[in-house]
Parts: sequence; structure tokens; C-alpha cells
Amino acid sequence: MIRINLLPESYRKSERTSPKIFAVALLAVICVCSSVGWFGTVYFGDLERVQAKRVQTKERLDGVKKRELLYDSLVQEKKDFSRRADTIKQIAKGRRIWTKFCDELIDVITNDGEMDRHVAWFSNIQVRSPGDGSKGPIIVLPGFVQGNDIRKIANLHDDIEATEFWRDMAQYTPPAGSKKIDGDLYPPESFAFSWQWTMKGTDKWIKNTPGARLGKPSKPGKPSKPAK
Repeated sequence: MIRINLLPESYRKSERTSPKIFAVALLAVICVCSSVGWFGTVYFGDLERVQAKRVQTKERLDGVKKRELLYDSLVQEKKDFSRRADTIKQIAKGRRIWTKFCDELIDVITNDGEMDRHVAWFSNIQVRSPGDGSKGPIIVLPGFVQGNDIRKIANLHDDIEATEFWRDMAQYTPPAGSKKIDGDLYPPESFAFSWQWTMKGTDKWIKNTPGARLGKPSKPGKPSKPAK
């Protein structure tokens, strides 16, 4: 049946929403609000976790960067240290411990107080550099051997040849001398000599030659012309 309300609009009663429609609308609103609340809870909860994880990751990354910088610094320092060590090694190879040389020479001269083989002394010791680097230092030793027996010069030379530093000699003056008389000495006779020794190049020194350090004999030096 169709009902038609013929009253003017101002006299008509207001139409009420159907309870079913209201219930459906209310349920829809509740569902929408619940969905929005759930989404907000999930979104902001995940956002907080993501932000916390981001902070942790950033802190970890900053730590890694610091360690990376430290590592690079240590690598560079190691390279610098290696270069300095190589430089020191090269300098050490080209230097002789002259105190050790003098100790060995003094041991030969004093000969533990035994004077039968020789009684010798040097007026001075001069060490010169050849300059070109092809040879080692040049050592000049003017000195005297006491007595009237020229063979004592040879004895002195033989004892010197037994020293360790002699293995680094390339050339040397043969044992020779001229007789001197000095009334202030006893005995007054002595033989004066002036030796000149030329050492091998630094790369051929015993300490810089692995085979020689293991005990393999090195080639002996050869005599040069007597120094005038």
C-alpha cells in the first residue's frame, strides 16, 4: 500500500532514521575508528622500533667509521715505520763500529803482554772516505816496531790478518819498514812503517754478506804498493 502525505511540509512530522540503518551506520563508524586506531597503533609502534633501530645502526656505523680511520692511520704508520726501518738498515750497512775496530787492533798491539813476537805502537790513525762509494774507508797507520829484527813487522802484520775486521780489507800495504835509531828508547833500534789499508765496498762487508756470516770464508785482500 502506498501512502501519500498531502500536508504542507511545515506541518509534516520529521522522518526518523530507521533503527537498522542507524545500527549499520554506527557499526561502520565503530569499525572505521577501530581500524584507524589499530593502524595508528601499529604504524607508530613500528615507527618507534624503526627509529630505535636507525639510531642503533647509526651508532654502529659511526663506530665502524672510527675504526676504519684508526685502521687507515695504523696502516700509514706501519708504512712510515717500515720506510724508517729500511733507512736505518741502509745506514747501518754503510757504517762500521770503529770502537770494535780499535778494540781488535789494540788486542793485537798489546798481544796480552807477550813481547817476543812484536812490540809496536802507532803515532796516529787516519780514516778517509774514498768519496765515490765503490770502495770502503781508507785507513792510514804510521807506526813503529821496536827492535833490530824486521821480521817483527811481519809478525805484527800476521796477527792483524787474523782479526775479524781484516776480512773486509780489499788492499793493504805489504809489511815493510825503515830502520830508525833513537837514543831515548831502549833498545834504541826500531823499524818505522806506514800502512795504508783500503776496505771493501760496504755491500761486501762481512756483516752485509749472508754467506760470510754463516762462516764461509771471504776472498782475501791483495797487497798494494807500499805507501811512500
